[in-house]
Amino acid sequence: MKALYNDGTVAELPEEEVTHVVRHSAAHIMAQAIKRLYPEADFAYGPATDNGFYYDVDLGDKKISEEDLPAIEAEMKKIVKEALPVESFTLPREEAIALMKEKEEPYKVELIEDLPEDAIILLRLYYYEGYNLSEIAQITGESENTVKSRHRRALEKLRDFAAKETVIENRQQGKR
Repeated sequence: MKALYNDGTVAELPEEEVTHVVRHSAAHIMAQAIKRLYPEADFAYGPATDNGFYYDVDLGDKKISEEDLPAIEAEMKKIVKEALPVESFTLPREEAIALMKEKEEPYKVELIEDLPEDAIILLRLYYYEGYNLSEIAQITGESENTVKSRHRRALEKLRDFAAKETVIENRQQGKR
């Protein structure tokens, strides 16, 4: 399996990492689907595990039940087809805390506050979190054109990658 890395390169993943990466990505896609269906959702921690993945979600008085799972799964499938980009960058701990407070992410604030004061935090901004390219430019200190250009290149690579994977899948299924 190939992966699109933060620096924009596409490379084959070591076989022992594939399952973890797929599960990690699935956790974020699930969180995105839940946020779309339940805008009031607050997220804490969402790791890949040896048996799958999960995300700690606070919906206040609402509880997700078995009946909600088909709608969440359907939304996840829509999200995958959208091939939304992810922006990665680092911030000093205090700036990361301020950003998460501004975005009203109390559990993310709590997690970051538990890190050492000199920590540099890697943030990945998923578009479901309500960030746009202008905000990312402001946060990273880059020009908006630089962010837009990187965004465009990442989308092109994702589309190329998806097209190649579709061709490979179709050939395996005997289609052209």
